[in-house]
Amino acid sequence: MATIPTPEAIFYAVYQSLCGSDYGSVPKKKYTTGTAELKSQLEKTEEILDAVFRALKLKEIDDRAIEAAKFNIMNAAMAYKEVEISTFTFEAGARQIIWDLLGYLYVPGVARILANWNLEEPMDKDMPSGRFWYLPEVEGTSLKLPVAQVVDWYLGLLGMPLEKFAAERMEGLADAEDNTSESMIRSLYKWKKGTLPKIDILDAYFPDEMAIKYKGTFELDAGLIEDEQFAKALEFVAAKSLTAEALQMEINISDLSRIQQVLDRKADSSERCNFVDRLEYRYAAPSPARIRQRLLLARMVQDGYTRLRKFLLPDVANDCADPEVNKLLQLIQQFKLIYNLTTEASILKGRFGVDTQNTEDQWFEERLQKTMLDPEVFLSILPSQRDIANLELSKILSQRFQKSVTENPLPNLLHSESKDSMGSYFGGLKEKYEKQQSGQTRFDKLITNLENGNVAKALAEEDRYDMLFAAVKHQGMQRSTYDEIFQRIFELELPDYQYMDAWLFQTECFMDGNAPKKMVDLAFKDAKAHAGYDIWKGPLLHLEGKHLVNCNDFNSAIACFKEAEKDCQKRNYGPLRGLVARDLFATEIANKKLSVNNQEKYYRDIINFGTHGDAELASIEELAAYLSGYFWNELYQPYAGVPRLRPRSEKKTQELLGLTGPKLHIWLGERTKVERI
Repeated sequence: MATIPTPEAIFYAVYQSLCGSDYGSVPKKKYTTGTAELKSQLEKTEEILDAVFRALKLKEIDDRAIEAAKFNIMNAAMAYKEVEISTFTFEAGARQIIWDLLGYLYVPGVARILANWNLEEPMDKDMPSGRFWYLPEVEGTSLKLPVAQVVDWYLGLLGMPLEKFAAERMEGLADAEDNTSESMIRSLYKWKKGTLPKIDILDAYFPDEMAIKYKGTFELDAGLIEDEQFAKALEFVAAKSLTAEALQMEINISDLSRIQQVLDRKADSSERCNFVDRLEYRYAAPSPARIRQRLLLARMVQDGYTRLRKFLLPDVANDCADPEVNKLLQLIQQFKLIYNLTTEASILKGRFGVDTQNTEDQWFEERLQKTMLDPEVFLSILPSQRDIANLELSKILSQRFQKSVTENPLPNLLHSESKDSMGSYFGGLKEKYEKQQSGQTRFDKLITNLENGNVAKALAEEDRYDMLFAAVKHQGMQRSTYDEIFQRIFELELPDYQYMDAWLFQTECFMDGNAPKKMVDLAFKDAKAHAGYDIWKGPLLHLEGKHLVNCNDFNSAIACFKEAEKDCQKRNYGPLRGLVARDLFATEIANKKLSVNNQEKYYRDIINFGTHGDAELASIEELAAYLSGYFWNELYQPYAGVPRLRPRSEKKTQELLGLTGPKLHIWLGERTKVERI
């Protein structure tokens, strides 16, 4: 079993790969699991993002770059949080959870954000534009890692043997005693072979004062007229033996025929000028800061790729180029597809003068459909599904996690080019959606028969748990019909997780329907003896805590809620962690003095999981005031025959909550809502 990584865990992973720093095991665990003090959590997030932005030199790119990055990151984090607090992970392991999140949420979202962010002004004009230089790239039967691609870019600009470069570098440094040039040469060779650079060595290898006369760069003389500049550009292309096909991968002109016309001297003036500009951008002499930035970004991706590969595919080589074996390559293919379609959609809008976002979004979605890939993989980024995508995705992920994957091969996200792979992939998709369609038809028929009074016949003909469980949640039928559906469910041979799922919902219905205390006592006794109890332990303990509250056994209820709180840190139960924190906090302050130090964690979880209702969240005291009313008005519903306890006097409650001034005024407002007995 495992939980979904928090947004903070993702921030920290990026920070570690890019900056190489570590908070230490205890602070790291508290931050990444969302168990640190709320103020500390927010401060560390700000600190991590600032460190990432500094490392990427975003401030040097554009005054608005950091604000734009923060806006995109926070939007993505909020969407991700909505998925996290709506998903159940059941018995799924960390490996399955990470793989599905990568394919269904992380990679599509990052590809879409980066493509849109790069549309206005590409941030890497000086890099080869025909490939994703910061991603592992298949070259023949091997995989070229990002750092090796940056090294090749740099060596191409140097245009000289490494030994000569070392000599020039030493001459160009102010420190005559510097002895890093030789170790740098060895490091460059190692980096080309896949070794990860140490972050702290980059400043030493590429100091700001390093002066190099590059031999492979193209720099225009501003004093030359247009024709002379164009002639110099063609001389440079010839000297580097760059064909039209090679240039297509290097400069930002994707149309091969346009490049060929330029090389054949048949292009008009604007095309020639555009070509010269693109060539100058791509082959400009890089500053030491730019070299460090490129290597840092490549290192970050390569480190993340390597760590993921070790975790998900421990028996696969880092440079394996077979996507059927190295399934991380399927994620890279997915990233490229989404990135390119996003870019093409925007270009199309500009080309034809279409100024509506709807047209661009529609074109993007149509092209995704034409790929014939599983639509569920793209759900999180579909503009037409923006309002419901996160909740729908959480349902899809919960269903996938319910069927725990224990076998070693991870399920394919995309298909390879082989006929067998494509046949298996599309065959599986066809079967999946045919089942969904026939399942909906089957469910509609079941509900119609139940509503028309053919209950016994309808239930006798239905033996699928998912159909019956969906039917028992369908509103508008008679109480006796629901009782018969439950009876039919428990007649089936059910896996433990399904049995306890049905038991949990039935017991909730009992409690909502004012079932006798003894009946509910017996239900919990039976549940604890069942083999499937652990799978639903958190929700069952939460429900039992509410039962004990209604029995006036507040201390036992608090103990139950605390056990549920612990279990919620082992697996995801949708928003349960926040609901448990709310009910635990409410029960404690109804009976004990407010203790900010001990109860701040409830305040944090209630905020993080969005279970605060209409409460003001400016302070823990204000939330406590709200929950005092919530306890006596909503949570506390004693069984028949159990004496109803009265709320404390206003004066006593003020003392317990430590309310004064404005906080007291807020609490008095909440008190008017408390039912007086």
